[in-house]
Amino acid sequence: MSPPLQPSLPQLRDSTRSSNPKETNGEGIDLKLEHENVDIYESRKAITKKENENKNIEIDRSEFTEEVPFAFPDLGDGNRGKIAKWHHEEGAVIQQGDTLCDIETEMFTFSIDVDDECLGILEKHFQPENGEFLDPGVTLGMILHKPE
Repeated sequence: MSPPLQPSLPQLRDSTRSSNPKETNGEGIDLKLEHENVDIYESRKAITKKENENKNIEIDRSEFTEEVPFAFPDLGDGNRGKIAKWHHEEGAVIQQGDTLCDIETEMFTFSIDVDDECLGILEKHFQPENGEFLDPGVTLGMILHKPE
């Protein structure tokens, strides 16, 4: 009986490694290593699982009366941005980990996520998708919470 076949992997020499931790070059082979911090991965995995489990949350909307505005953050250096995409319609029930919207600046795009540990209702969008560039502090929307 012959031994099982072992796949041969390219051997990378230390002298061929790139200084970029996500890219390694070796003897005509370009490998891109896609990875992220394990804690971030587990956090995203938990949020995705929660989103799939809680698609239809039933609440008494009349209990949500406290208005909590959220605004365009101050990114420093006078950076301005606009709403690239709203991830929830007005009236949607939102919870911790949900992405409210994507913000596009001249240099990058990022998302605004719900950080509160309680449920809320996205009452109003004050800014449209792909509208004008906004200054820091401009109110983007309003969330309704249960008063404590």
